[in-house]
Amino acid sequence: PFYISAAPVRSNLDLYNDDGVPVTVSGKILDAACLPIANAVIEIWHADPEGAYDLTSDEMQYRGQIATNASGEYSFQTLVPGQYLNGSQYRPAHIHIKIWVNKTQRLTTQLYFEDDPYNDIDPFIEDDLIMTCPTDKDGTKTCQFDFVLT
Repeated sequence: PFYISAAPVRSNLDLYNDDGVPVTVSGKILDAACLPIANAVIEIWHADPEGAYDLTSDEMQYRGQIATNASGEYSFQTLVPGQYLNGSQYRPAHIHIKIWVNKTQRLTTQLYFEDDPYNDIDPFIEDDLIMTCPTDKDGTKTCQFDFVLT
């Protein structure tokens, strides 16, 4: 939900002076043989730290796209998204991801954070999509997540 095409090319989504927990997400995109996929495009979007999606501004806040390098690696910085009500219950913090290879959409998914109190009651979550994100001394979370496209 809340997808808007043509997100700006940028790896830093923390551009709005919002209060929140900084997070870096990085990893690799691999094929079924676990070989890196270069130039895969990753689209990223998520709610702001208060749990609201930017659906109307020209800034396209907390939206971006990046390409993997020759080793299939990607990295982006943002703030941990806020939770929001979906009906009568809250969704856990999550980051939406679309992956394109050779202009073909290969995956649409969401990444979650292991310490979110709403993970256990969310009907959409899959355990394999929960990231372990240690917190650095400066308060930044550092998450690593590899995608394998089959």
